[in-house]
Amino acid sequence: MVKSKSIYVIVIISSILFASTWSWADKYSIPKNELKRVYEAGILAGKAMACKLDWKPYYIKFMQIERKKNWNDYQIAFIGACFGDAQGQAAEMMKKFSPEETGAVTKELKLKIEELNNIRFSKEHTCQTKLWWYDLGGNREKKSLIIYPVGKFDHAILFVLFDGKHVKNLEVHRIPDKIDHQDFSESKWAKAKGAERLTLVRDLIDKEILATRSEQDVIKLLGIPDGKYTREYGYKILK
Repeated sequence: MVKSKSIYVIVIISSILFASTWSWADKYSIPKNELKRVYEAGILAGKAMACKLDWKPYYIKFMQIERKKNWNDYQIAFIGACFGDAQGQAAEMMKKFSPEETGAVTKELKLKIEELNNIRFSKEHTCQTKLWWYDLGGNREKKSLIIYPVGKFDHAILFVLFDGKHVKNLEVHRIPDKIDHQDFSESKWAKAKGAERLTLVRDLIDKEILATRSEQDVIKLLGIPDGKYTREYGYKILK
């Protein structure tokens, strides 16, 4: 009984999500078979939620493993969002479970967690994200996908990404729809706080003022960052 219900939900939700997210999955270079795997993992978490089981350890372990693979930060954020979408829709569609069905979901969840726990990775990573971030003030509740899990999620953030000890790129995330712009200068930045700095960022990026500069140069120009973030990934799965 659980199996037939699960198959039904997987087919319906997969169809809905593929229709709504495949163009985005293509943008982030997520293969269809991988997207389907994420959907199915989210559906299991949704079934567990509907059964009032503790699904969080499963989600945490699932994402820990995905973060070790060769997915970049944009792909990881998209995978997490797809997992959540599938979980939410499955929980909504499968509201009632009998004790027998709940027992079957409990067993399935336990087996999947054990399966994840048995995955082993090499000790050496092949990729790294290294960045510093600067808070640019509240973003007027602008909703956006959280790529780098740092800072206040309702604030705009300037990210300075490094390749080793030199600047590779600048990114600004969680930006409100309408902002004013002015020319960047070191003195203006030093005097500005929070949202006032947001008006200077476009000019900072457009003029490539920090291109290939060192960490010391960044501190001299922008000051001490509000935080730092490093993620090592691209570990090889051991068979």
